[in-house]
Amino acid sequence: MIHLMGCRYESLKAILLGYTKTGIQLVAFNGKNFFCADCSDDLGLYYFVPKLARLFDITLDQAIYLFFYGIIVLSSFLALIGFFLLSKSWLFRTIATLSVICFFILGHRAAGDVYLVNAAIILAVVPLSIYFFREKKRFALFLVFLFFSGIAIGYANQIRSFSGIPVFLFLVLGLFFYLAAPWRKKFLFLGLLCGGLLIPKLHFNYLIAQRNKVLGTQKLECKEGHVFWHTVHGGFGFLSNDYGFAYDDAKIVESVCETYPEVVYPSQAYEKAAKKEVFRLVREHLGFVLNTLFAKFGILLSFLIFFANIGLILTFLYRKPWILELMFWVGIMVSSIPGFIALPNRLYLFGTFAFAMVYGLVSIDYAISGGFFKDLKKKLER
Repeated sequence: MIHLMGCRYESLKAILLGYTKTGIQLVAFNGKNFFCADCSDDLGLYYFVPKLARLFDITLDQAIYLFFYGIIVLSSFLALIGFFLLSKSWLFRTIATLSVICFFILGHRAAGDVYLVNAAIILAVVPLSIYFFREKKRFALFLVFLFFSGIAIGYANQIRSFSGIPVFLFLVLGLFFYLAAPWRKKFLFLGLLCGGLLIPKLHFNYLIAQRNKVLGTQKLECKEGHVFWHTVHGGFGFLSNDYGFAYDDAKIVESVCETYPEVVYPSQAYEKAAKKEVFRLVREHLGFVLNTLFAKFGILLSFLIFFANIGLILTFLYRKPWILELMFWVGIMVSSIPGFIALPNRLYLFGTFAFAMVYGLVSIDYAISGGFFKDLKKKLER
């Protein structure tokens, strides 16, 4: 079962109805008027699910299942291809297969919603990219892989904001410092990656323009994007406090508007007011701020140990190239930012879980290829 927020489900119903009546996507209809639904959310979900429902003539619920389970199956399949190419050890392949299966069994039950995309894009791209970085005779396939990786990252960002950024940084670092190739080829690869990344952006700009033609003057009310300082404000509600900070949208708005009654959520004026409240907290209660940040860091570290598990130990015994270590840790740190800013829970950290799991599996691969079992046998014989 896929968990989907109630507000997103209601928006999907309205957008599917609007799409059916107008033939234009991202236009919602409530039975009386056309309008712009869920403007503060990412638009990818509201494009793909109604598209699948119309394309296959299925219900909204069936389209939701098809969309999310399609993402799970495709990303798992690509991850396993990458892991199977990385190693010829059937022990490693078995461990990788069980890890990916267990990860998404956990994921679709514990996380669900658009947060699945945070992990899916990592599993779909990272294992295969490591294979191509190592393989020196597959440049033609690498060109195709990078272009489609850019497209996948771009659409992932449209479904869940910034979900593809950690993977993009992983690839860029790998291209310039891990890949053994002339610099002109490296810039060609980067150009293909960025070219693919641009396609989803242009696609959604076109969709938004088409939607705005239908909505006319109502398009002025459609402002896509997330409120940042509202989220930071709520993130300081992670620990109980007497300062009016709580991770509850209604309480956050109430707290900000109590000090700035003239602002309206989610306007730019509201964002500025929320920012002022956050900086006031830092100035006046620095100890509480530091306690909150250290508490979040402790939970992040616990999750990292759980998902990377034995790979963290093996990485000290069987060293990976330093740049590969850097690539992974940049990806892990960047993917953990939403959990550090908001709450360090399974929803915001699902991408971090995926990066940690892949890191652990790659560490196991390096240990096996580095003679782990031979070394273990020698120690046991002694």
